[in-house]
Amino acid sequence: MHAELIIKGASVVTMNPDQPRAQAVAVAEGKILAVGSDADIVEMIGPATRVVDAKGATLSPGFVEAHMHVFGGGASLGHLQLTGMKGAAMIRAAVQAHALAQPDAKVLYAQGADYDMLDGAAFDRHLLDSMVADRPLAIVTFDHHTMWVNTKALEVTGLLQGKTLGPGNEIVMGA
Repeated sequence: MHAELIIKGASVVTMNPDQPRAQAVAVAEGKILAVGSDADIVEMIGPATRVVDAKGATLSPGFVEAHMHVFGGGASLGHLQLTGMKGAAMIRAAVQAHALAQPDAKVLYAQGADYDMLDGAAFDRHLLDSMVADRPLAIVTFDHHTMWVNTKALEVTGLLQGKTLGPGNEIVMGA
């Protein structure tokens, strides 16, 4: 059988413990026909085969990230990224600069919060109010499982007095 596509001259990561590396891959009808050495795979070249020389580049299997929230993930590209920031002063400065740069945003979002970015202290609405008080502000953790919001966000969403939610969800309110 002739392949439709052959990638040769690669460092192929196979994920097969019996053959962890190879040089070439042959593909036809959207499926991998063979993985092996360049010499083995070039035998599958036919008159219509497209041959790509990877020139030593690494070829790895496709990875499926099944937990990505596509729309939220896409929207977060325009949010303030807090990854690597430490301390309330640094975060406040970044949030305030972001708020100035986004004068028409109805809600300000910051992504990538670390649970220990305040050196053991916790985010609370009063701290967030000191950063931005006139618009809703939400700070989302890197794992997207926790969100801290300011008082304005709690007011706008009707959550300032708390709310009972279904199993697996909770709103934790401080003083």
